[in-house]
Amino acid sequence: MNRVVHVRYPNTVCGVVYEDRAFSFTHDGLSDDMEAHTGHQDNLARGLALALSEDYIHEGKRLGSTATHYHTTDVNPFWADVFVVDGVFGDHIFYTCSGFC
Repeated sequence: MNRVVHVRYPNTVCGVVYEDRAFSFTHDGLSDDMEAHTGHQDNLARGLALALSEDYIHEGKRLGSTATHYHTTDVNPFWADVFVVDGVFGDHIFYTCSGFC
């Protein structure tokens, strides 16, 4: 949602998510259909994702983060050194866009 309101990025959720190579799941060759994943953990994750998205999109609730970028601790993208670290949650590092973008 931070990208949706940022002037540098598209102003819709779908525009941000499907911007060329913005999120790896959109070009990893795997099914993006949530209904295709039926395991117990998939169902829990889907329910949480849907509840959070409802809070964000329809209720205007935010987590208080300004992050516009993130990655797992398993990778080191070329842009990571020019962004400000916003925080770490689990195995993900979140960054706030400042100046570079």
